[in-house]
Amino acid sequence: LTLHSCAGAERKDVEMYWGALPEDLNLQDLETHPMGGVLLSSGDWCGVTVHYGPFMPGGSDDYKMPNPDAIGTTLFLHGLATKGEETVPFDVSISQPLDVLIPLTDIASGVPLSVTDQNDPDLTISKAYDKLFQGVDFTTASQEELDDVSFSALQDYTYVTLGTVIAP
Repeated sequence: LTLHSCAGAERKDVEMYWGALPEDLNLQDLETHPMGGVLLSSGDWCGVTVHYGPFMPGGSDDYKMPNPDAIGTTLFLHGLATKGEETVPFDVSISQPLDVLIPLTDIASGVPLSVTDQNDPDLTISKAYDKLFQGVDFTTASQEELDDVSFSALQDYTYVTLGTVIAP
C-alpha cells in the first residue's frame, strides 16, 4: 500500500507488520485486522495505491500457505459455483501483479483525507468478493473469461473506508 499526498510531493509506503500476507477467504467476512501502518505528515492525502502481487513466502516466520498451489499467485480461487441443481467446479490462478489507485476523496465527500497533529485517521482496505463473478455463467465461461473477470473485479471492487468498521 502506498499513500499519495495531494501535492504529489510525498508517497508513503505502509509498513506491513508481518510482511507479505495473503488473504484467506475462509475467514469471517467483514472481519478486519490491523496489518500495517505508516506515520503521515500533516497535510492533504488524495490517493492510496493497493499493490496486488504474487505471494512468495520468505523466512520461517512467514504465513504458511495452506494450499501450496497458491504460492506465487496474485489471486488463487478454487471452488464450486451452484445455480439451481447444477454445480460447476472452477479454478482461478493469476500471477500477474496489479496496482489499483483509489482516490481518497471518495471516502470524504469529495475532499482529500486531511491529516493533522490532532487527527490520525485509520483506513480500511477491502474487496467485495461477492461481486467477483457477478453475471458469470460458469457452465459456458472459458478459463480465460474467468481469469479476466476476476482480475478486473480486483480493480473495480477494491475500496477504502475511513475507520475500521465496514458497514454490511
